[in-house]
Amino acid sequence: RWRELIEAFEEQRERLVRIHPDLYAMSRPNPGATEEQLLAAEKRLGHPIPAQYREFLTVANGWSEWNQDVALLSCDQIGHGTISESEGLGIRLAEGDVLVEWSTDTDWVRIADSDGTYWETFMLHRDSQGYLAGQMMMTPHGDHFYDSFEQYLVEELASLTEWLDGEEL
Repeated sequence: RWRELIEAFEEQRERLVRIHPDLYAMSRPNPGATEEQLLAAEKRLGHPIPAQYREFLTVANGWSEWNQDVALLSCDQIGHGTISESEGLGIRLAEGDVLVEWSTDTDWVRIADSDGTYWETFMLHRDSQGYLAGQMMMTPHGDHFYDSFEQYLVEELASLTEWLDGEEL
């Protein structure tokens, strides 16, 4: 399943480069992580990497600009950086009401970012406040949880495909 998703993202990346050659270059995922790299990341993080994401890392250990300018981080990059202490991380409704909030990043691992901007993606590495390890949230949205890493990729692929379909008109 990971290979199929990667190939679908590569196809969309090719479309993106074809439509906007002055803005984007072709990128491909890094080779899969070794068990040694995964164990070193888990040791550095102080906890296991959630199983589904760990499985993906064995196929693609990071991917620079996998979705427009967003990078999936490699084993040696995941977890670096922190959640903004002033804003925290939480699920917010459209009206701005906070449903659940974490004031620190002790439950979260950063797995994607967009070159220093505020678009980052975090994964819960352990069950917390009624949410399960492996669930994901992308900031600054904070209003949507992905149930799994796979769901995150599938929804991001659908969003990218829809946007590119509109760009080709």
